[in-house]
Amino acid sequence: MKILRHIFFILVMIFTSVMLLIYAEAREAKTDKFILYIPSGIDESQKYPLVIGFFPDGNASGIIELWKDIAEKHKLIIAASKEFQNNRDPGSAFSTMTTLVRHSGSIYPIDKSRVITSGFSGGGMTAHMFSVSYPDLTWAVISNCGRIHPDYMEKERYLYARNKLVVFLAGTGDFNYGHMK
Repeated sequence: MKILRHIFFILVMIFTSVMLLIYAEAREAKTDKFILYIPSGIDESQKYPLVIGFFPDGNASGIIELWKDIAEKHKLIIAASKEFQNNRDPGSAFSTMTTLVRHSGSIYPIDKSRVITSGFSGGGMTAHMFSVSYPDLTWAVISNCGRIHPDYMEKERYLYARNKLVVFLAGTGDFNYGHMK
């Protein structure tokens, strides 16, 4: 019996070492619906903020590249949508991302209380829409040249951004600056 416990202990140590090696390097998990980027140096016993990113043309790799350095520095996990595209119903992308947040806590070290939605242009507008549609899942919104959709602005005017951090990024020459202002 003592030998079996010893063997079990060795197997646990080997498994733990392998897990630590896996998290020691950055990695990506790719599906047909999103790319998940996990930065290097992640401690599997901790939870980390998740950035959900939307790009107007479904360019998930572009989102990863945009956020990668920040994710490495601040230990952020990135989920970049391949499904969302401008002028399409975001329902499928929203469903995928909400499922990821709600049901992947045992697989990925995501802090469900610190989910940030982000995007550029139409993706920024979608980040706002996600926040309004899923206020219980959204901690912050970072929108780069993406205004709040007029339908959401009127419908949720006094509820939007309550208890949330919202950052609008735009220069005076950006095409959505007037709307964002």
